[in-house]
Amino acid sequence: MSRPELRPYQLEALAAIEQAATAGTRRVLVSLPTGTGKTVVFAEAIRRRKGRALVIAHRDELLGQAAAKLVAAGVPARLVGRVQAGRDDVGARVVLASAQTLARSARRERVVQACETAGAFSTVVVDEAHHAVAASYRAILDDLAGPEALVIGVTATPARVGLDKVLGAPIFERDLIDMIGEGWLCDLRGRRIDLAVKLDRVGTSHGDYVMRDLAAALKRAKAPALVARSYVEHGEDRPALMFVP
Repeated sequence: MSRPELRPYQLEALAAIEQAATAGTRRVLVSLPTGTGKTVVFAEAIRRRKGRALVIAHRDELLGQAAAKLVAAGVPARLVGRVQAGRDDVGARVVLASAQTLARSARRERVVQACETAGAFSTVVVDEAHHAVAASYRAILDDLAGPEALVIGVTATPARVGLDKVLGAPIFERDLIDMIGEGWLCDLRGRRIDLAVKLDRVGTSHGDYVMRDLAAALKRAKAPALVARSYVEHGEDRPALMFVP
């Protein structure tokens, strides 16, 4: 199976990663909008680099997507393992792991021990890297990203308080307007639907709303019913993608 042809901006992102690594930078951040192939970028980076790699993500779907893109990039499927739930492929060439699993010190220690025999990770990828400000992520990086490892964070939302202290400023970024202008994403039409929601009881963490509090406030304001009614009115029977807390 032939590898997918990379888009120009994906090649630019890879060049920026390689340039930073050559200059001795050990932690880099790449920012691309949703739908523009961040997973393709880090899969190709892993294929090009020597040694073992670790990919950290916070959802099962992201780990499955990463596995598929790695194989498409040319990494043999037999070399891709998981550390998640009942899977414990700690010695794989490329380890895909959920952040929730690695947050458990006992499971993380098994990965640390495997590095002594299989080799330390030369590349560590943090998918949805805005989560890296959390203490659990920082503990994972402290234990598994050695001084010689290149840590690559990818995100569509780099403006997270404290992220620059973990991964630095983005070494490569394109925003939504860039990607629409270049024809990689479709243009947008927006409609704002007013909602009588009170945020006085919604807490904040790392500059963002606490999801549980926000969800409760939206339910009190009957947001689900309003969203459904607004979709029926304005959606024109189009397939829909919904982001919710």
